[in-house]
Amino acid sequence: MEAAVAAAGAVFEEGTEAVVEDVMGEGVDPEGGEGQDQQQAVDAVGRVDAAEASSLAGIEVAYGGLWFPAGGWLVPPRLCAALAANPAIEQLSAYRMKSLAAVKDGWLVEAEDSHERRSSFEAQVVAVCTGYQVKSLPPLTNLPLTPVRGQITTLPATRHSDKLQAIVCAGGYVTPPVGGVHMAGATHAFNDEGIDLRTSDHRENLSRIAEISPMLAEALHADALDVNSLSGRASVRASVPGAMPLVGELLPGLYTSLGHGTRGLITAGLSGELSRGSRSRGLSPNILGLKYFV
Repeated sequence: MEAAVAAAGAVFEEGTEAVVEDVMGEGVDPEGGEGQDQQQAVDAVGRVDAAEASSLAGIEVAYGGLWFPAGGWLVPPRLCAALAANPAIEQLSAYRMKSLAAVKDGWLVEAEDSHERRSSFEAQVVAVCTGYQVKSLPPLTNLPLTPVRGQITTLPATRHSDKLQAIVCAGGYVTPPVGGVHMAGATHAFNDEGIDLRTSDHRENLSRIAEISPMLAEALHADALDVNSLSGRASVRASVPGAMPLVGELLPGLYTSLGHGTRGLITAGLSGELSRGSRSRGLSPNILGLKYFV
């Protein structure tokens, strides 16, 4: 699937008015710039009714909600590949980490390749940015990471569904078509490590589309689709209580960025900045400027 960036995204769901009031009424600058902060909040998110939401989405939706005019979306593998293309980074992606142990000058990582050949890597600083399986390593065994299975469903665009021009989110989400395909999701199943595609999850994703926009569900011929032939992807998130990732220096020289759950695209970059700032004993100015994060 080709990378895509939309001009905006939206959350359309009944009962969002109180949330909007909180978002738009709380921006307070420590230096006294309340008016400027509130204007920034208004520029970042706005309330729309069902008619406005439908006009913005390009197709009729069931509810009004929140509109994020500067919101965007992208394809994570393409972003990760671009970031990892930095010449200062050496990728060793064919290895599975088998052990992590403190040594005199830092940390020793032992890894195994696809042919079960072992290699060792030693460094003063190690940053662990992985999934829930990291709990198999002794220094990280007690971290409160929980596997949460999620499945997305890909749906062929139709002449009518092609009118969708923004992401719409409520209990689930659906994207505009990219390469002739919509993406809908995503399910949540705690303590489920399976990555098999399940028809029950496809049905759940389709039902959420119908809740967001009965017209979109009709445009996609959702009732007539053979769920057994639908494509998609299932993966396992790493979740933590309170949905706040575990970020920072866990032990001397050992940093973590774990448990990002469903919000990794939002929190991973900031977590890297936090760890870098912690390592240099000072917060990054970029972090201090993010007054509306969370």
